[in-house]
Amino acid sequence: MLNVLDLFVRPGTAEVVISSNAIVQIPMVFSPEIAGLASLNIGCGLRPLPNFVNCDVAAAPGVDRVFDAQKKWPFANDSAKAIYVSHVIEHLSNPLGFFDEAWRVLHSHGSMVARVPHVQHRHSWADPTHLRLWSPEAFYWLQEWSPQTWSHCPGFMTRDKFWAIEIVAHVLAKDKDWANRFPLRPFLGWAIDNLWNICLEMVVWMRPKR
Repeated sequence: MLNVLDLFVRPGTAEVVISSNAIVQIPMVFSPEIAGLASLNIGCGLRPLPNFVNCDVAAAPGVDRVFDAQKKWPFANDSAKAIYVSHVIEHLSNPLGFFDEAWRVLHSHGSMVARVPHVQHRHSWADPTHLRLWSPEAFYWLQEWSPQTWSHCPGFMTRDKFWAIEIVAHVLAKDKDWANRFPLRPFLGWAIDNLWNICLEMVVWMRPKR
């Protein structure tokens, strides 16, 4: 579950800030009528999850299905109730291929949780295998009527697979949990936007827009 004791809502946005110890277990939200569908853990590596179909590009202990998540997935349309992808998207050369396949496979009443390194932390830039870092605005591009797609790239609107971004959580770095304490809380949103190394990762909850 998501511990909301240390949650700070940024007014006017779908973004929140949570402390480094707030995530005990990532909640996967889906409607009860699709409870029998599969849950997919994409890019599981050496960390398979129980009660998930664990998928990776390379065979390893605990990996159930081997495929490239940027290409066609070996699952039927609307066959998954939940998708979990942790620290994978930043390694992809074709992220739109990934999102398109996730959109196809995920049921419209299901949800995807994506965890990525925070774009404004030095560790995110240190890994040479990170091909593209993701900010909240990058995820907003995946929405049909986002200001980014409409004003800067109208051609993007020819796509037919869009997402609804429900919440973006900025996870404070462990040595920055003090920043979430009163009276610093009112300035937390500003600090995340303007200072480096405040947050270590982002967690994004999203669902396919049909």
